[in-house]
Amino acid sequence: MTFGFWTKLVGVAHGDDLHIAVVSRTPFGVRAQPGPRLANFLQMPTDEVRTALADIASPSTPTTLVAPSAWCAVRSVQIVAKEWRNAREEIVRSIDSLVPIAPGEAMVGYLETVDGAGEPRGGAVIAMRTTHVAPWLEALERAGSRRVEVVTPHIAALGLGLQHDARAEVIDAAGAALVRHEFAHGRALSIAQPMHAGQTEPSSRYILPAAQGIYPKDAPGKQLSEFDLALGAALAPTVAGGVFSPIVGRDPAAPKRWLASVAAGVAAVILLAAAGPLLGARLARATDALQTDREQMAGEVEQIVRMRTDAERYSRLLSEGVAQPTSEWRSVLPALIDAQAALGAEGFLYRIEVTPDHLTMQGEAESASETLEQLEGSPSLAGARHMRPVRTSGVTNKQIFEIRAGREGGAP
Repeated sequence: MTFGFWTKLVGVAHGDDLHIAVVSRTPFGVRAQPGPRLANFLQMPTDEVRTALADIASPSTPTTLVAPSAWCAVRSVQIVAKEWRNAREEIVRSIDSLVPIAPGEAMVGYLETVDGAGEPRGGAVIAMRTTHVAPWLEALERAGSRRVEVVTPHIAALGLGLQHDARAEVIDAAGAALVRHEFAHGRALSIAQPMHAGQTEPSSRYILPAAQGIYPKDAPGKQLSEFDLALGAALAPTVAGGVFSPIVGRDPAAPKRWLASVAAGVAAVILLAAAGPLLGARLARATDALQTDREQMAGEVEQIVRMRTDAERYSRLLSEGVAQPTSEWRSVLPALIDAQAALGAEGFLYRIEVTPDHLTMQGEAESASETLEQLEGSPSLAGARHMRPVRTSGVTNKQIFEIRAGREGGAP
């Protein structure tokens, strides 16, 4: 967690427009100021963009661009954050084995995911085409913006103040399809999962701007604005440093693990100072919880000792994961390549998960049975079978499937 003072200019790309906000952390708390909506941003004259930005921030202010999920291809990997930093260059070089983007055309980020107990279990590689991002970066740089970093709504959601939600669901849109990102106490459980009937109801649900034209208006959930998303993007490095890599920009520093409970409370105070009425009541409860924690910690030094002991155990677990031979994660690539090939030219994936023994994939294809046959005949997979009944998408008219196959050399 970062405790320094800073000011950021944040732009949220939504359709053809760029929604601007300025977020600052000062000795007196966080201040957030909504800025203009720059309609048809890429068509605006540079002088007009420069004038609009200069009205609310200096040219030297670091800039964050929140790119829409519709630009993103997301793939689950069994690599935690520290392993990602060691493996990043190799994964970027072979990114076309995970997503249908050539290495020279991809910008790549990462978000760590945790299990139900909050322990890191893997992550998600988030890639987008340079051709989507570059025009926006170039327009910002022509207008005088410096040190532009790029994040996604998946990453910005880390800063939305979800630390005190046992299980929160953030509804997003990837093109015309709704997807959901699941969080537990502010950490990602899973991202870019398809919506389906019968799923477990979360304790809280939030609807991102991109999904609000698709998500049923009478369905439960709190609608967030572009300003809320900008605030989350600005605060994500502060409240969740060390668990993600932006698409463009430097990785934020990781917090000291023994300060985790304090960090969560301070994050609540920061967000209470900056967020609008939508998040106010929930964050007020978080602030009350922080005050209780601080009073307890003042007279209970032994609690800090226990927390540090837990942190050391946590660090050892991470170190053991990093020490695993790189061949263990590299061996995933053949299975991923065969899975991608089995989709056919028109198919695409919602989610893919690879364990030492199995590969499970969800997605859409022209023929789910042909995809099953291709997997069964591939050199790295065997015993392919449907996990759910095949159904037809009402949007794409393709067949929606979930298939599991055993990996060669794995347990039957």
